[in-house]
Amino acid sequence: MTKYKDAYTEVYEILEQLDEEEYNKIPSNVITAIRENRNTEYEFEVDEELELKEQELLPETKAILFNIFRDYLSTQEQKEKIIKMQSVERQKNERKKIEQYHSDLFVNKQINRDIKEAHIALIEYKGNMFKKIFNRIRQFFRVWGVYREKCLLCFRKILRAIFHKIVVFLKILEYNVLSFSKEIFEKGGEHFEFIWLNMASYCVIIT
Repeated sequence: MTKYKDAYTEVYEILEQLDEEEYNKIPSNVITAIRENRNTEYEFEVDEELELKEQELLPETKAILFNIFRDYLSTQEQKEKIIKMQSVERQKNERKKIEQYHSDLFVNKQINRDIKEAHIALIEYKGNMFKKIFNRIRQFFRVWGVYREKCLLCFRKILRAIFHKIVVFLKILEYNVLSFSKEIFEKGGEHFEFIWLNMASYCVIIT
């Protein structure tokens, strides 16, 4: 808003430089609106040695002066050219907006496509990773299963051998005890120590 007030100040000072005939072509209510809405604290002086196009003016000032010239100071031919030029400029700006819109739309589509592809790649990577982990675990348990079966089989063989030795030992022990008992009974206890040592030696040999 401040820029427009400063621009009204510049416009007012420039209009004051017009000759009376040109100045009177501008409606009084327009002049009044510019005067009442200007920034009185903004200092601006027209350099009389420079042409209007060479003055250092705000962009808003140039726009207001252009509209004043088109509506009140230009000839009919100039006004038609200006209106045609503005129409062409508006169409050009509209085309630029449309092109920019399509360009942004294309960029957004490309970005969305890239994001989607990256998301799919991430999902595939996770799937492959989990698949590898699952296969490793399954392989581990498969190997462990084979190893476990071998261990159990070996353990059964050991137990079977130990059990067989125990059975043989008990049978031999039973036989020797009966034989020794019979011999002791027949001899009436003679050579008892010798018989006991023989029985002990049998036990050592078996074990």
